Amino acid sequence: MPEEGVLEGRPWRPLRQLWRGAADAAAEVPSVRWSWRGGVLAWEVRAPHPLAGRAGLAGPGRVEGLWAGDVAECFLGEPGGGGYREFHLAPGGAWWSGRFGAPREARAWGAAEGGEVAGAVQWTERHWMGRQSIALEAPEGVRVNFAAIALGPEGRRFFSLAPLGGERPDFHRPQEWPLLAESS
Repeated sequence: MPEEGVLEGRPWRPLRQLWRGAADAAAEVPSVRWSWRGGVLAWEVRAPHPLAGRAGLAGPGRVEGLWAGDVAECFLGEPGGGGYREFHLAPGGAWWSGRFGAPREARAWGAAEGGEVAGAVQWTERHWMGRQSIALEAPEGVRVNFAAIALGPEGRRFFSLAPLGGERPDFHRPQEWPLLAESS
């Protein structure tokens, strides 16, 4: 876990609703904040409670298919290439990670290498908040995007920090993610 105080004081950055349903200006959207220090990327999500009750959510531990429900995601693009890592965290504490050689071309699923990921989830009166720490040697040349999927009365809603376009939900576009060193 990130040491205490690493993220406190960092600004929350709201994610944009990009796909599905009309964006409700009054509805709260998921937000993220992050910091890189000493070989660790710490990121945190704050999102409204999911429609599903807490007792029905997966976790804690590694779980496949989290993208089918409420989830927050961190994408890290490798410097100088199309490869990237993807990390998921769900409101019940479930997590998942994968490595890709190119968009949607899997290299390895699930197992975090050498304990490279640590995380935790807590609930407040209005939100679920998740935090992950990811081993990351240096931010130079690394592209990043934070995304979320939320189930609402109108169906699945898709959010992203990077201004991705297109007619269908697709977060797997590392060439469109900003550089981590420039977005912190």
